[in-house]
Amino acid sequence: MIDKIKRILIIKYTIIIAFILLSGFVASYLTYRHNVVTFQEENLSDYLFDEAWDAHDLISHNKPLPRIHKITLDNKRLYNFTYWFIDGEMVYAEVPLDAVLAGRLLARLRSGNFKENIFYHVKLRGENKKSYFLMMKKDMLLPNGRKAEIFALSNYVPIRKSTRKYVRVAIYAMVIVVILSYLLGSFLAARSMKYIKNTFEKQKRFVSDATHELRTPLSIMLSYTELLEYKPDNPKVRQNLKDEIMHMNGLIDNLLTIARYDNQRVKLNQSEFDLSDMFQKTVEQISELAPSADIHLQLPRKKIKVTADKGMIQQLVYIFLDNALKYTGEDKKITLRAKVDNAKVKIEIEDNGQGLSEEEQKYIFDRFWRADASRHQKGLGLGLSIALEIVKLHKGKIKVSSEQGKGSIFTVTLPIVLP
Repeated sequence: MIDKIKRILIIKYTIIIAFILLSGFVASYLTYRHNVVTFQEENLSDYLFDEAWDAHDLISHNKPLPRIHKITLDNKRLYNFTYWFIDGEMVYAEVPLDAVLAGRLLARLRSGNFKENIFYHVKLRGENKKSYFLMMKKDMLLPNGRKAEIFALSNYVPIRKSTRKYVRVAIYAMVIVVILSYLLGSFLAARSMKYIKNTFEKQKRFVSDATHELRTPLSIMLSYTELLEYKPDNPKVRQNLKDEIMHMNGLIDNLLTIARYDNQRVKLNQSEFDLSDMFQKTVEQISELAPSADIHLQLPRKKIKVTADKGMIQQLVYIFLDNALKYTGEDKKITLRAKVDNAKVKIEIEDNGQGLSEEEQKYIFDRFWRADASRHQKGLGLGLSIALEIVKLHKGKIKVSSEQGKGSIFTVTLPIVLP
């Protein structure tokens, strides 16, 4: 399934990137062609205006007309030339040297199918090659009643060559772009799939671990139930059964909490409260459950007022203190500190427990992870995962500093006022 999703992502990324780049190429080509053609049309229009002015001046004042002469059309550069007709008779022209082309061009101009001040694209074949012209016509009424037609033509071959060259370059570029799009799509898909794969693997492991955790107390409860059939008055069996039920109930509650966080259904119930007062009450409650533990509370003299979800913050502190109690030896020494620094409150929970190695610290917040591989421990492996989610919901940060045999320090940084 992961490989199938990866292939789909690669195809989609490739198509999207190629489409964006293709759109850029098409837009740039159309812009380039429009600008070049517009420039030539404006140039030809100015040239026709000058020719019409000269023709009107010469013909109206009976001045000698220029001679008809032949020209060589240079297909590497733009070149304008003109034809003058009076009552259908050519009186002046710049005729191409190619006789076939010259004859076909003259016949085309005399066809009389051209309107005034409109640009036409004319394609004609000469002796050896095709020629392309941009043409425009101007009609004039002379003083003696005669009619004059002035044609201005521009060699269009250089523009066609440049646009074709642009298209060829664009095609080559598109082939390279598609290849690069595929490579880039593969890279992006690999990065996306890395996250998806990790999430998928975590989900599989979560389901597997949850199944195992639920099966274990159920098996124990079944065994105790069978024992009660033979020894119904055994108080120890009943107490063990009750403990396993409580254990399972706590596991289910934690699973539901994790599911709520994963589905983003949690809404913070924000309120302003005194963090120092909440810490004192939480420490008092835990101290009653573990009277042998030495829990120190270090708070600033000034009360710490925060705006957050009080229930979640209380659960957060309880998780860390409970975790410290479970993984600390007989001589339990736990310190809870809090201080305000730059509109943020910094909370530290320090213990003198067994500590964690650098490798273990990488997985300390993973669900169902525990330092000891054995399943039969005091904890469920979900408390620190829930603590991490609470910190994230409050836009805070969490880190652990630990050394094996010397204990651990969990540090939580939260904004005093939730954004």
